[in-house]
Amino acid sequence: MNQPTAYTFQRDFISYSEHPTHDGIRAQVKAAYGRTPIKSIEETGQATRVTFAIKGNVGALKQDTYASLNTAQNADVIDALKAAHAAGTPVDFRIEVQRKRGTPAAAALSSLDATTQTSRCLVSVNGIDCLARDGKPERKTDPSEDARFFDYAEHPDYININATVASAGVDEQRGREIYTRVVQARGADSDAAVAVGAVLAIFGVDVYTPAASEVA
Repeated sequence: MNQPTAYTFQRDFISYSEHPTHDGIRAQVKAAYGRTPIKSIEETGQATRVTFAIKGNVGALKQDTYASLNTAQNADVIDALKAAHAAGTPVDFRIEVQRKRGTPAAAALSSLDATTQTSRCLVSVNGIDCLARDGKPERKTDPSEDARFFDYAEHPDYININATVASAGVDEQRGREIYTRVVQARGADSDAAVAVGAVLAIFGVDVYTPAASEVA
C-alpha cells in the first residue's frame, strides 16, 4: 500500500547573501522552502510565475505561496514544472525574496518597499539551480546555513554591524538610525540589538540615552 506523500513548507525567514559586498556586508535575504504540488504556472513576458499549493496540504497554513523565474534562461526547469503540474507530482523548491539592483545592501528588508525594491524569486527546483537573466544562478543564500539563522546568537548581524559602522563613518544620527532598524527587526532585547549598542558605543554613540532633539 502506498504511503501518503508528506508535504512541507518552511515559511519566510531572514537569511543572508552568501557573498559579502566589497565592504563586508552580507545583505539580508528572505528564504523559504518546501515540497508541495504546483497550483498554477503563468508565463508573463520575461518571467514565469509559479504558485505552490500550500493551503490544505501543509498543516494549518491557509495561504499559497508563489515565486517567479526568468523564462528564457530556465526552459528545462519550466518544462519539468509543467510536467509535475500536469501529473500532480510534488516538487522540492526554494524561494528567495531579494533586493532589486541599486537597493543598499545594509538596508534591512523590513525597511524596503516590497513592490518596488524586492523580488520574489524561485531559485531552485528539485535541487537544480534556477538561472537569473544573466545566466548565473539566481540563488543568493547558502542552504547549508539555514539552521543557524533560527538562532539569533549565530546571525551575521555582528559582521554587518561592524562593517556598516566602519564604512559609514558613523555620527550620532547615523548610529541611532542603525540601532533603530535592528530594534525594529529583532527587538530591543535581542542579541543583535545589544551587539549594535556595544559596537556603536566604541565609536562614541550612546543609543540608550535620548538625544537632545528627543528631549522635550
